[in-house]
Amino acid sequence: MISILYKTTFLFILLSFSSIVVAQPPIQSSKQVVYSLSPTDSIVRYEIQTTYDTLGRLLNKISYHYNRASRKLTKEEKSTFDPTSNILSESITTYRGSDVTQKKLKTKYLVYAKNPREHKRITRLLYDNLGDIVKEDTISYNEQQNPTEKCTYDYRGNTSLVCEAYDYDKQHQQCRWRTYSKWTTIDAKGEVAEKQKKRRDYKFRYNKKGDLKRAWGKYYTTKMCRKLKYTSTGLLIEDKTVTKRMIKRLIDNKDKTKEETESSTKKAKKKYKKYKQKDVHLIKYQSGKMIEELKTRDKQIIERTTISYQDSVIKKKEKYLRDNLSMTETYEYDKNLVLLKKTQKQYTSKGVLRFSVISSYDTQKNLLKEEQWMNGKLYSTLNFSYDQHGNLKEKSLSSLNSPNFEKTTYIYKYF
Repeated sequence: MISILYKTTFLFILLSFSSIVVAQPPIQSSKQVVYSLSPTDSIVRYEIQTTYDTLGRLLNKISYHYNRASRKLTKEEKSTFDPTSNILSESITTYRGSDVTQKKLKTKYLVYAKNPREHKRITRLLYDNLGDIVKEDTISYNEQQNPTEKCTYDYRGNTSLVCEAYDYDKQHQQCRWRTYSKWTTIDAKGEVAEKQKKRRDYKFRYNKKGDLKRAWGKYYTTKMCRKLKYTSTGLLIEDKTVTKRMIKRLIDNKDKTKEETESSTKKAKKKYKKYKQKDVHLIKYQSGKMIEELKTRDKQIIERTTISYQDSVIKKKEKYLRDNLSMTETYEYDKNLVLLKKTQKQYTSKGVLRFSVISSYDTQKNLLKEEQWMNGKLYSTLNFSYDQHGNLKEKSLSSLNSPNFEKTTYIYKYF
C-alpha cells in the first residue's frame, strides 16, 4: 500500500522537476508505456500516445488501460484539439465485460497554452452515454482576460447552478470573490420553485506596491480574516489567517439518575452546546523565506513546521503534530548549492520511525533515484534515466521481493 502511494508521489515530484527542463528541439510526439514485470513475462498496464504543435500545445492524446490479470482493455481515452476553433474534444470509453459506457467532453478555450495551468476556457460540456448534455461549465472574462464569472450547470435530476463571481480594482487586482447557488425544487404546494443561496463572500485589499495586505469574508457561519505584514523594502514577514466558526459539541450528561441509566424504555436526549471555534494559521518569514508555520485551534498547537537554511537554500524542515515529531526533510548540496540529495523521514505519533525516502539528483536537477527504507531495509527503489534533451527516457521500480517489478518507457519524436 505504501509503495503504491509513493509511486504516485514520485511521479508528481518527477513531473515537477522535469518541467524545469526545456527540451530542445521541441517534442512532436511521445509514447509512454507502463509494464508490470515478472520473472517470465511482462504485461502492459497502460500506454499513452500524444502529439504536439510547434508551440508545445497538446493536439492529440490517446490512452489505453488494461486489466492486470486478464490483459483486456478496460478504458480508452481520446482527446483532439482543433486550433482553428480552439475546441478540445475528449471521449472516455469504459469496458466492463459486455457493458460499454461512454462520456464525452467538449471544451472551448479563449487561450489554449502549453502549460495547462495557463489555459483559459470559455465553456465545457459533458455528455452522457446517450449523447445528452448533463453538465455545463461557463467562464466569462473582462478585457484583461481575468475571469469575472464561473458557473456550473448540472442537469442530472433537478437543475442546479453554482457560480463564482470575481471583481477587480483599478489596478486589475482581484478585490472580491463571491459564490452562490441556485436550484429548482418542488415546494410544499407541489409546484416547481427556484431557490438561491449565497455561500461565500471574500474581499481583498492591497498596499501601494500591489501586495495583498488583507483578506476577509464569510462562508456560511465561518468567518475568515487574513493579514499580511511586510518590511519597508517589501519583503513578507508574516502571514496570519484567523478562522472562526460555530461548532456544536455533544454534552456528556454526568447527572443522570440510576433509573434513567438502567431504564430500557426511556432514551436520554442528546444535548449539544454551541461554541465558537477559533483556528489560527500563522506563517513567519525571514529575509523573504518561510521559517515557521504554525496552526492552532482554540490556542492549542495542532501542527508546527520549522525550516532552516544554508545560505539561500533549504537545509532542514521539521513538522510536528501537536508535540510529536511527524516528519523531517534534510537537503544536501554541492559547492554551487545544487541539490544532490534529499532525505525524508516519517514518524508515528509515538515518535517511532515509520519509513524514510532518499532522493538523489544530478546537476541538472533531474531526479535519478528514489529509495524507500523500512526497518533498516531497502523496501523499494525507483530509478530514472533521461535522453540527451533532458526528457525522461525510462523509469523502473524494484521492490524488496522483486528486482524487477514495474517499468515505464518513454519514446519521443522531435521537430
